[in-house]
Amino acid sequence: MFDLVYPAPIVAFIMVFIGSVLRTFYPYIQKYRTLPPEDTPKITWDHRYTLTLGSNLFLTFIGVILLFNTWSPPDGTLFQVAITSFFTGWGSQDTINRLVS
Repeated sequence: MFDLVYPAPIVAFIMVFIGSVLRTFYPYIQKYRTLPPEDTPKITWDHRYTLTLGSNLFLTFIGVILLFNTWSPPDGTLFQVAITSFFTGWGSQDTINRLVS
């Protein structure tokens, strides 16, 4: 009745995307984490960065699609696929960030 889809590629794609996005926002989070509590400004959303956020998410999505042309999810449990995919996304985004800066 229903075709069962092997969920590993779907989980891998989602986790690579999440790893890439978290690596992109890591410097921002680290900056606020290391500030003393009295110097920490109230975090508010500045709408000037909405376009930057949208373009960054779009470019990350394109990067994940390009990564999937050269990388395939590993065999194993879904947990192993998720962890491996997360760190693959993190590492690929880190490589791109280091090349750009």
